[in-house]
Amino acid sequence: MGRVVGGLVVVIGALWSGAPTWADVYVLKSGGVVEGKTVRVYPKRIPGQGAPKNVYVVKKEDGKEEEISEKDIAYWVKAKPSWEVRAENRAWYEKEAAAVKDDWKSHESFAKKVRAKRHLEAESEKHFKKAYELRKPEIRDDIESHTTVARLLEGDWELYEEAKQEWRWVYSKRRETCDAPEKYVTLAKWCMDEGLYDEAGDAYDEALKLNPKHDTATRGKRFLANAPKMNSQFYRALFGRLQQMVGLLESKRKPDGSYGSDITEAAVHGHHAMTALVGLSLLAKWDFNAIKSPSALDACPASVKAILPWICLNDKRVMDEKESKDVWGPIWRLEFLAQCYRHYAIGETMKKAIVKRVEQTLNELRGLVRADGGWAYYEFVQEGITFVTACAIVAMVDAKEAGLPYDDTMISKACESVASARQSAGLYGYHHRGAEDEIGCAGRSPLCEYALIRAGKGDPAALATGVENFFKHRHLLEAIKDKEGTHIGKGQTAPYYYLFGHYWTSRALHLLPKEKQSEYYKKMRDILSRNMKPNGELTDTPLTKDNEVYGTAFGALWAYQIAIEEWKENQGEAAPPKDEEKR
Repeated sequence: MGRVVGGLVVVIGALWSGAPTWADVYVLKSGGVVEGKTVRVYPKRIPGQGAPKNVYVVKKEDGKEEEISEKDIAYWVKAKPSWEVRAENRAWYEKEAAAVKDDWKSHESFAKKVRAKRHLEAESEKHFKKAYELRKPEIRDDIESHTTVARLLEGDWELYEEAKQEWRWVYSKRRETCDAPEKYVTLAKWCMDEGLYDEAGDAYDEALKLNPKHDTATRGKRFLANAPKMNSQFYRALFGRLQQMVGLLESKRKPDGSYGSDITEAAVHGHHAMTALVGLSLLAKWDFNAIKSPSALDACPASVKAILPWICLNDKRVMDEKESKDVWGPIWRLEFLAQCYRHYAIGETMKKAIVKRVEQTLNELRGLVRADGGWAYYEFVQEGITFVTACAIVAMVDAKEAGLPYDDTMISKACESVASARQSAGLYGYHHRGAEDEIGCAGRSPLCEYALIRAGKGDPAALATGVENFFKHRHLLEAIKDKEGTHIGKGQTAPYYYLFGHYWTSRALHLLPKEKQSEYYKKMRDILSRNMKPNGELTDTPLTKDNEVYGTAFGALWAYQIAIEEWKENQGEAAPPKDEEKR
């Protein structure tokens, strides 16, 4: 991890002269990020600003040089340039691929090595597919063998369509043994579990041919016509991850029903926000179960019941509020309550408590709003911060759409605050003052445009620009992920925006043209898989002792968002329940 600028020149000088293969990722006070090789350093005196300040000349990927003044740098991270990583990994792949033996085990082993590298996702998939092609002739002609291969394809290899091919083979074999309506009905139910909806319909039809009055087959056929249709292999793989993440979170519950703690290291309130984020993860798991089993919506999970009283009744703040007020707490609380209110199984008594708590939360936000209509979590920042305000807009719109109390004036003014920081179409700065380039805007812009669209004031074309820019520069977030560092002065960025940015970008993707959605969701799926630890944990900063709580909660919501979009894609033109994209 780089140091703050006081000793920067010594380290940079050594870096420049002795380690030319390394570069710097500079995190600027404006929120921008510059990546490149430092080629020289020189002092420069600016009239009226005291002693000379060092200026760092950075050569970027396009070969152009950019000068960065010491006074504009928040901190820096020493890292190999992303373009060199791409080139090295590509060169490694070209060399190693030529030596891979042409048998399925060699291609499988090589595909796993490739998957561990960055920027080689398509190549990894290519070798998994080759492994499958070579293994197919070796699969024994029995149900158990094809089932084993199907599980491997959908689990470790993540080849969901190929897995479905194997399940169709199993279906054809199982069908050969059917000679009674009950057997066809059993087969149809199995098909539903495996996402073989056409085959399930055929099996129900065969049962009704043998017994036109078969009640279970008639009801099954009716249910099939209205049931959500999704890639069950993908569902199983992603649901397994979501289950793992939520299970880890549930193990972190405190005796009072809350989760996490304040981020005292950065003087930022976090306890209420972390608890609400975990609550949203619990709701995501509940809704995910309902995709395949709608009856799951009839009973509120015990974990949701356990968290609701604390969120609805607790206003206690442990940390001092002189430097910062708790802004994230009411924002994420409002989002959780809006999603929770949509579930009838929480009961009328709790729904009344939610209405009261939402009214209190809106009053709390009114007391914290800045003059420009936005919100900030440090008291010394007197204008709205775009990504904080955008989160509040989404939460207020979700509350409104759920039928809860809302404040249209507050929503409108918040939108004005975010819009005032627009640098160009789809790109947003930290706040309304100062200009930023597209790199500095990358992490927050999809959220900002998404929030404005949700409030009826955004532009889908501009969102497409923001998302494209996010994927163009997200490798810079990778470079600072899990590094030490936090806000330094006003308007900084930090590693803990990694999961935040990926979650909100995933949430916005469904508003893009269909042809772009699949491409981006696949990328998000791969990124999520690479970042999960074996126990389901996700982190992006060592700053707080509870980083695994907020990080894993964001990861669970990220996984849910990807999965729900897969579900919707398989619905064709049928509209999903209105709240399904709002997690």
